[in-house]
Amino acid sequence: MLGGFIGDQFYYQVGRRYGQKVIQSKPELAKKFDKASQFIERFPVLTILLMRFAWGLRTVLPIAVGIKAYPIWKYIFINVLACFIWAWAVVTVGLKVTHGLHIFWAKILSYDDDIYTVIAVVACIAFGRIVYTAVKKLRA
Repeated sequence: MLGGFIGDQFYYQVGRRYGQKVIQSKPELAKKFDKASQFIERFPVLTILLMRFAWGLRTVLPIAVGIKAYPIWKYIFINVLACFIWAWAVVTVGLKVTHGLHIFWAKILSYDDDIYTVIAVVACIAFGRIVYTAVKKLRA
């Protein structure tokens, strides 16, 4: 949580101080900045709250908010709130998934042999990684 907050503050300051130079030097960021800029102008608070969930725009959004010169103290307050929301969401999802997996494995492996549980979990992780890689290659 602290790392995300510090990273966001760093990128905000980069945007505030060097934003135009960064955007001009990296054309791929210019496209993302145009998209982010429109949303920031319409929904600045919502942008800051949701930016850590925006894959693909995660780095450029704090820079864009900095370029837009959003007031620093408001940004810090909303960013701290966003950090807590993000942490709560990640922990909640993690607890629900692990609870579901615990119930699933208890039914699949009714006997209490830990080595089989470990093997099954590792196999699921490997399978998930294979599926993720395949999907990523199909999208590219």
